Amino acid sequence: MTGHREFATRQGFTLIELLIALTILSVLSFLAYRGISSLLVAEKRLEEGTQRMQMIDRFFSEFEHDIIFAAPRPVRISVTATEPALLGAPVGNEGNYRINLSRFASAPDMPPQRIGYIFSVPTINLVATANMDFAVTADEQPVTLLDGLQSASVRFLDADGRWSVTWPPAGKTEAMPIAVELILMLDDLGTVSRLIARP
Repeated sequence: MTGHREFATRQGFTLIELLIALTILSVLSFLAYRGISSLLVAEKRLEEGTQRMQMIDRFFSEFEHDIIFAAPRPVRISVTATEPALLGAPVGNEGNYRINLSRFASAPDMPPQRIGYIFSVPTINLVATANMDFAVTADEQPVTLLDGLQSASVRFLDADGRWSVTWPPAGKTEAMPIAVELILMLDDLGTVSRLIARP
């Protein structure tokens, strides 16, 4: 017998090798999880941003449609008093604003309707009354069109080329503006504006 020992051929991994492999696998799994988590968060933010932009675009489209197709019809608020066809004025001292207007109905067999846009921080609401004349404001049911409003400003352009923050001009209760400019300050997008020219 020789003095050399015969060692069996080694099979498998040592404990150190297994620990190193597990550590590497853990680090790779953690990095993969972080990457997937970041992608999911980014996708959620993108979806929320898209929904927000669609909501803002929908509001401006509806507002523009109502301004363009506003009916030049004053309404009776009592037996002896009328309200102009389009009325825009600040409300209170907190920067709130309201626009009331008469609009033609979307269907030919329906009568015109009286609606109001209420810019009341932090929301923009739409109200509609069932009757054009002798409407009761207590019956108004506001519908929120947009939230996140910090401030709103509205200007009206008259036929003489003058801008005004209220409408109608003094002594011109039946006049309709040539254009309307709406500027919104939103908490997530900053300043958003729209200039609407009436036909």
